[in-house]
Amino acid sequence: MTQTLSAAVGPISKIAERLEATLIATHAWSELPDASVYHNDIPGPANRRTYTRLELERLRPLALIWTPDSNGIEWTRQTARGGHCVDSKGRLLVMVERNVPANEDEAEADRTWENWIGRLVIGPTNEPGLMNLAGDPRYLPITRVGLVDRFRFDRAKVKDLGDAQRAILLVEWSSQ
Repeated sequence: MTQTLSAAVGPISKIAERLEATLIATHAWSELPDASVYHNDIPGPANRRTYTRLELERLRPLALIWTPDSNGIEWTRQTARGGHCVDSKGRLLVMVERNVPANEDEAEADRTWENWIGRLVIGPTNEPGLMNLAGDPRYLPITRVGLVDRFRFDRAKVKDLGDAQRAILLVEWSSQ
């Protein structure tokens, strides 16, 4: 499932949609049943103030894609080519989140999550990850992926947020 938005017509939203298409094409993403992709924010809570645990658990698994506030995208005119070519490059952030399976112990759940994140970035043969798809013209020309953060939700907050794991990836891309 993906978020329904108006058509992407500008370069910023088109780039985010290309990352979404790349993410969805990975083998790791296909392993998450009922996963959703959102842009810039997740749907708001029913009461318009705070999420219930059930609402958060129903949103997962999810990916949230957004352009960082600083150095998100830049355009460069290539004067050496007569000034008719504009190259672009930039960075996007992707937060992926899942509910921790109830049948996995804590250490195994963390290992499973780490393995999944690794396969999302670089998959083995015949199971493409983001970096494997980077050279395919149908997808975002990714040049680098960095793991910004990875964690399991604070155990003291499980009652309110649910038992979940999150990873944040910095995805750099370039048309050059």
